[in-house]
Amino acid sequence: SSVNATLDQRLARRVVARFEAGATQFPGIPTAWTGGIDIENALATGVSLRLSARRSVIEDTRRSATGLSESGRVVGQVRSNALALSLRAPSGVAGIVLTGNLGVGAYTGRSLRTNIRREVGLTATRSIGIGARGTRLDVSSGFTYFGFAYNALGGGKADELGGYWCPTGIGGISTSLGLSMPITGRLTWSTSGSVTRQIIGLHGGPNPLAYVASSDLGLIGRAGWDASAGLFYIDNFSGFRMRQGRVGISHTF
Repeated sequence: SSVNATLDQRLARRVVARFEAGATQFPGIPTAWTGGIDIENALATGVSLRLSARRSVIEDTRRSATGLSESGRVVGQVRSNALALSLRAPSGVAGIVLTGNLGVGAYTGRSLRTNIRREVGLTATRSIGIGARGTRLDVSSGFTYFGFAYNALGGGKADELGGYWCPTGIGGISTSLGLSMPITGRLTWSTSGSVTRQIIGLHGGPNPLAYVASSDLGLIGRAGWDASAGLFYIDNFSGFRMRQGRVGISHTF
């Protein structure tokens, strides 16, 4: 269960400043506070720089499921602390926008070792308008590398947690499609999907695939109040699968 509050402030030159604070609790684990900040600044026409900092809690179901424990107690909570810088600029070719990102962070929690995380990526996105009602199709492809290593109990290999396949570095080429379609003046339907083929961090065998899909209905309310509901699915290289239903209400000041 979780609760979260978000404040968006739009300024003259700054695209958006977003501040988040919340709390998350998993069964049998003390409540953990979460927070984040995103500041995006417009440098020139179509060019923006975004700085993000975020602290969140992760339920480490991989270790919990395998029964790894310390002093008879399952070590079941990992916190992610991340700092990222992203630059977005037009490529000058057929409306394609390039987005590059660089991030670094650390996992913290009980008995964690070698817990540095790093991320770098480059994505090209092309937006295509369809029809007269503002329907938009976003087509993107790119490369992302995400490296991490953490050890639950200080013994064994960092990429093996109770026999669960947990590579210390993942690099992949991804292709994604996103569709946004207005239904009425205030109601919008959006859906997206992506496929990633891993090309770095292979442990033998064929290159695995990862799938992510989502579908959401968004209602733009009055006086800054918005509502949304949707579904989310992830299959992370056939090692972790999750289906999630979502519903929320937000307010922009």
